Amino acid sequence: MEIQDKNRYKSEFKKELDNFSDKLRSYVSTENGDWTVKGFIDVY
Repeated sequence: MEIQDKNRYKSEFKKELDNFSDKLRSYVSTENGDWTVKGFIDVY
């Protein structure tokens, strides 16, 4: 795999991960913007 292909895949993965985290934010964010996922990550 060439470096251009690797960079393209990395860029696309980051874009999709950012989109997913934006959608997830509305479900797991506290009022002040901290994320809380019970049993995995606790924010106090």
